[in-house]
Order: sequence, then structure tokens, then C-alpha cells
Amino acid sequence: MFIRFGIIRQKVASYQKYRCQQLFKLNCRPLSTFASACDNARLRRSVHFVPGDNDKFLSKCLDVGADTIVLDLEDSVKDKIVGRDKVNAFLSATKNEPERRQTEVLVRINPVSSDESWQEDIESGFEGADGFMIPKVETKQELIMLDELLSEMEGKMVFNKNIPPKVLLPIATET
Repeated sequence: MFIRFGIIRQKVASYQKYRCQQLFKLNCRPLSTFASACDNARLRRSVHFVPGDNDKFLSKCLDVGADTIVLDLEDSVKDKIVGRDKVNAFLSATKNEPERRQTEVLVRINPVSSDESWQEDIESGFEGADGFMIPKVETKQELIMLDELLSEMEGKMVFNKNIPPKVLLPIATET
């Protein structure tokens, strides 16, 4: 079962669910929100946005030293197909680099409410990204749908237990 703290998805054993219920006096549901249940939450003191279709920026982004790198497939990308291909190639090429282990890498997808192909954004970043930034979230149902989709995709990856659950970072407003 996956527990969600707005932005963090973490597999939780039954003793942790009991601890959550006792601490917060709430019923744990698949989309509950408990930070205490997450043992490996990351700090996001600095977040660096990188256009997904820019080779020059992609090649240097891990050297910046940011806590989180966001590979943008939304607004800053001119050609979405090229952007998805470059993000996928970047994630595959950097998955074993030492800097990659210290930096959280999220993929910013197109809004679920838009006509853009947000499903293809998720597919392009699923195997290498730590999670996804979801812009312009309008309803709770959007997050539930994304959680179900990611849970289904993660379920298909059962053969590889080393892949942790994906983070979802919803953004309700942008300036």
C-alpha cells in the first residue's frame, strides 16, 4: 500500500500504519498524508529547473549542486517529442553517476487537465526519475488518477525491488 504526504509516496509496513493512526488519530487510506511514515524524505532547499529539450543545460544540471533537478517537459519545451526523448536519454545515461545519487530528479509533466500528452511525459521519465512534478492541479481526482497510474506502473516493475515509489509533487498555483 502506498502512503502519500502530498508530495511523497512511500511504501509503509503495517507497524508504520499503526504508528500513523496513533500519532494523528486518522484512518490510513491509500492516499493518506503522513510525513512521519517516510524515512527517506529529501530536502528541497534548492530546486533547479532545466528545459527537457536543451542538451547544454541537461549536460550541466547535475553539477549545479541543487537538492532537486526538475526536467521540464511543460512550458519551456518547444518540441515535446524531442524533449521526451532527450529526458529519457539523460535519465538512462546518468542513472549510475555519483552526483545522481545525491540529487533528486523530477520530471515536470504537462497538466492533467490539458490536451497535452501528459501520459507520454510520465512514460518517458518513469524508469529513471525519482518522481514527477504535477503543474496546475485543479482537483483531488487528478492526483488520485495519477496515483493509480503510477501504482499500476510500479506494480509491473515487481521484478526490480530496488526502484522506490515515485514522488508526486503537485503544484496548485504558479506565478
